[in-house]
Amino acid sequence: MFNFAPAPALLPPAYQGRKESAVWSPEIGVALGQDLVAGTPMVNMIVTLAARNSNQRIGIYYDRVDVYAAYHGQQITLPTLLPPTYQGHKDSAVWSPFLYGDAVPVAPELGVALGQDQIAGTLMVNIRVRGRIRWKVGTFVSGGYHLYVNCLAFINSGGRSVGIGGGGEVAVKYQLVMDCHVDV
Repeated sequence: MFNFAPAPALLPPAYQGRKESAVWSPEIGVALGQDLVAGTPMVNMIVTLAARNSNQRIGIYYDRVDVYAAYHGQQITLPTLLPPTYQGHKDSAVWSPFLYGDAVPVAPELGVALGQDQIAGTLMVNIRVRGRIRWKVGTFVSGGYHLYVNCLAFINSGGRSVGIGGGGEVAVKYQLVMDCHVDV
């Protein structure tokens, strides 16, 4: 049902040449709708993000991390703050934030584009993660680094007639996440 591509290396600059890396894998459940009065999109989604640290020497502190969705380069959900987490050696961290997009102001043409993409049955949504992380090597803990993760997702909703839901909303049955780009 889901198909994921591994992310590039997530290591401090001194360790970027090593093969070990953290891999980000998102799974997405989406409910899409459109406020017909205002013409603005209403997007609510549950995103399960998994980050795996395959490195044997480096631990990762996720100090402040926000997750949100973007459509055509514009943010369509409010940022959701993830809890602070430590990811040890050869460890995995999993978060499942709920992203709300009912009250996010967007450009008018975005609502039109979303409606057209829903009718076509395919949406291209970016799941973005931004935050501050620190590295732990032995007893040394580094200063803060910026974390940027951008997961491009082509979501196949099958059009309005195929989804689960009612009242103008479509719950997506099938999702396909193509790639996650990680920048530290």
